[in-house]
Amino acid sequence: MSERLLGIDIGGTAVKVAIRNDRGWRVGTSDRYSRPDRSELQSAIRDAIGRAGPHGTASAVGLCVPGIPSEDGSKVVTAVNVPGLEAWPFDELVRDAIGAPAEMHRTNDAAAATVDWVESHGASGRVAGIAIGTGVGLSIVDDGVPVCWTDGAAGHLGQIDVTVGDAASAPVGPDGGRGGLEAYVGVAAVRQAGGIEAAFGAGGPAAVALARAVRGVSA
Repeated sequence: MSERLLGIDIGGTAVKVAIRNDRGWRVGTSDRYSRPDRSELQSAIRDAIGRAGPHGTASAVGLCVPGIPSEDGSKVVTAVNVPGLEAWPFDELVRDAIGAPAEMHRTNDAAAATVDWVESHGASGRVAGIAIGTGVGLSIVDDGVPVCWTDGAAGHLGQIDVTVGDAASAPVGPDGGRGGLEAYVGVAAVRQAGGIEAAFGAGGPAAVALARAVRGVSA
């Protein structure tokens, strides 16, 4: 295999990188960050690539980014958890990361994971994937084709209202929304609850909130 491929996943708390070349796959993850500015984000991307090892000249780059893309799809206009990503053109980001332009395909982690699952399992029909991280993403694949609406995504699931119990005491998510799914099942909420098992105990608020979201997606 002579083609060198680079995958960059910009998440809410770290950057993850995968490099594929003649020696197979290598991965790297940056140090954790919180609401990084552009300079911090640049450092994190380079750090993750460096930890994955030399990539040579990448012929293609897959870029997973959170947030709401611009109308022309060239950049993100709003990224609540990663403000340094806002207004940073993707082609400029890739050049900064690898020192050269390259063929680039943009997506998000939920879409990438769902398409991979569909292809690796030979699934057909409509498949919904929910990615739980700092935020909560949704992807829908219909007979192998990702479903996208006007902003290039299937929806920002973390912001839907799934209030459990009294609305006045519902938690507030990183986006400032009270009772949103992200406030119940995002990374910050899971850590505060004491971990995954504690957060998603049967009948607990996180489990109920996620069930309501899944029910809404399946409707």
